[in-house]
Amino acid sequence: MDLGGYGFSPARIGAIGSIAGFIVVVVNLVLVPRLLKKIGPVYSFRLAAIVYLPTVMFMPLLSLLAPYNENTAMLVLFFALFVVNILWRVMALNTMFTSVFVLINNSVMPENRGRLNGFGQSLVAVTRCIGPTLGSSLFSWSLTNELSFPFNIYFTFIVMFVLHLFNIVQSWLLPRATDKPKNELVAGK
Repeated sequence: MDLGGYGFSPARIGAIGSIAGFIVVVVNLVLVPRLLKKIGPVYSFRLAAIVYLPTVMFMPLLSLLAPYNENTAMLVLFFALFVVNILWRVMALNTMFTSVFVLINNSVMPENRGRLNGFGQSLVAVTRCIGPTLGSSLFSWSLTNELSFPFNIYFTFIVMFVLHLFNIVQSWLLPRATDKPKNELVAGK
C-alpha cells in the first residue's frame, strides 16, 4: 500500500476475479444481447465506452481509501465503491468487446468473415504482446520516478484514460450501416 495499492491478499484478488468472471457470464447471456438488439452494436459500443471511461480514473483514486481499512465504516465504503467500480468496468468492457465482434462480422460478406477474423485475431495477438510490455514498463516507471502529478503513480491511468477517450471519439466514425450484417444491406433487408 506504500505505492498506492489496495493491499489485497492473493486470496482476495482471486475472489474478486471469480466474481468478475461470474459477472461476465451473466452480462454476456442477459444484458449484451438485449442491448445489441435494442440500440445496435454501434451505440452499444459507444455507450459502454462512455460508461467505462470514469472507471479508469476511479480505480487509482479508490486507493486513497485503502489505508483506512482499520475503520469499519471506511472499509465498508471502500468495498462498496470498489465492487460498484468493478461491476461497471466488467459490464462495460464485456459490452465493448461483444459489440466490436458483431461490428467486425457485420462489416464483411459472410464468405470473408473467416479471413477478417483471422486478420483481426493476428492484430490482437500483436497488441497483446506489445500492450502489457509497454503498460507495465510505464507503470513501473510511474511508481519509481519520484515525480509529481501527473507523472506519479497516476500517469499510467491518465495515459489509459486518454487512449480510451481517443477510442470514444473514433466510435463516432463508425457507420450505422454496420449495425446490420453486410449481406442484409446488399440484399436490401
